[in-house]
Amino acid sequence: MKNIKFLYLITVLTVIFLLSGCILIFPPPTTPTNLRLVWRASNGIALSWNDNSTNEKGFKIERSTDGATFLQIKILPSNITSYTDLTVEPDSTYVYRVKAYNFSGSSKWSNTLSVKTLSASPGNLKWKFLTKGEIYSSPAIDLNGIVYVGSKDGNLYAINSDGSLKWKYLTSGKIYSSPAIDSNNVVYIGSEDGNLYAIEPSGTLKWKYQTNGTPSCPAIGATGTVYVRSGSNLYAINPDGTLKWKYPIGLAFSSPAIDSNSTIYVGGGDWYLYAINPNGTLRWKFKTGVVFSMPLVSSPSIGASDTIYMASVDGNLYAITPIGTLLWKYKMNGIKTQSSPVVGKGDDIYIGGPDGNLYAVNNGILKWKYSTTYTSSVPAIGENATVYVGGTDGLYAVKDGALMWKLKTSDRIDSSPTIGNDGTIYVGCEDGYLYAINSNSQGLANSPWPVFHHDPLHTGRQK
Repeated sequence: MKNIKFLYLITVLTVIFLLSGCILIFPPPTTPTNLRLVWRASNGIALSWNDNSTNEKGFKIERSTDGATFLQIKILPSNITSYTDLTVEPDSTYVYRVKAYNFSGSSKWSNTLSVKTLSASPGNLKWKFLTKGEIYSSPAIDLNGIVYVGSKDGNLYAINSDGSLKWKYLTSGKIYSSPAIDSNNVVYIGSEDGNLYAIEPSGTLKWKYQTNGTPSCPAIGATGTVYVRSGSNLYAINPDGTLKWKYPIGLAFSSPAIDSNSTIYVGGGDWYLYAINPNGTLRWKFKTGVVFSMPLVSSPSIGASDTIYMASVDGNLYAITPIGTLLWKYKMNGIKTQSSPVVGKGDDIYIGGPDGNLYAVNNGILKWKYSTTYTSSVPAIGENATVYVGGTDGLYAVKDGALMWKLKTSDRIDSSPTIGNDGTIYVGCEDGYLYAINSNSQGLANSPWPVFHHDPLHTGRQK
């Protein structure tokens, strides 16, 4: 009997010891510190903090609108030290706090942080989304308001209109190309791995086609044929991912455009503008100016009466008739133009010049120019005639030759902006962020070619 009692006592003491050991081994986590603001916008607040523990299961974030009553808004896994709140309203104040937790309990709360969001005034940041590489790609917007953009990290990102990630698709190379979207919301994008990818709206691969270079921004024909310049060829790809034809144009960096008669235009490596019939035969070609150190970069746009506009590396902006003859040309200051023209009402042409000026030209005559900073960004025209273009220090909004506002960024913008129907401007930056910016333009201008590759879908096709 004594042995039984002794064994019982030993068992109880062992349990107590083990429980005590668990408590010593797994204490509550250490309190996170230095809760701080990373950035704020009209519709987003980004936070960061210091993780001072090694045994947390995760973090709990609470928010208050009065500094007294807090509600939990997010639980994050361990080792995460940042959070972006995309559920805030413009011109409003929010107070945040964060604590770590594990199976043994929770830490004390961090310091509180009070943040007031920006107003929704034009030029104020709405939100921004961070990728893991520079963004040269120009964003496209589908019919549901989803924003697609490529990054140098090799991913195609699908971003909801509130700035949250819908999905991302990883290719096998860096992405400099811009996406194009067809009528079924299939997204086409080129990667430095040489493939043209067709991605379903769900983020899964539909097909990919291997080219002999790095594909440009695709253009999508009325029957679904996808046209893309890659290496030294212009490719025509059937909707099922098989080759329809290809035509040699020489090594260049121009993206194709399609007119109302389904003629495809693209700049070639020999400084010619090529006009290609839908069956892959040459219609005509037009020789632009030559700068031997650089192939054509600018992409054509199409105005009223199917006039084709394109800049060349010689610094000229060309207007070419549908039969391949020169209508007029305008000499900008400098050479090696990398921007492409857009077409406003009355065939006003806007383009970023090689000297850092934003030019407005009509019928070969300068209307105005505004000094920005030089990049390859292609302008976008809002319905209120405001022109938006990237520079080395941010995004410029210019109207009638006068600056309306500028949003400063931490790096240069070579991406080309586009405008959503609600007036939100989307543009990529070399700091790795996709920016969403408030404006008072209610969508794009009702003009022949108001944005890079014609429309928010980037079809590259004149309707």
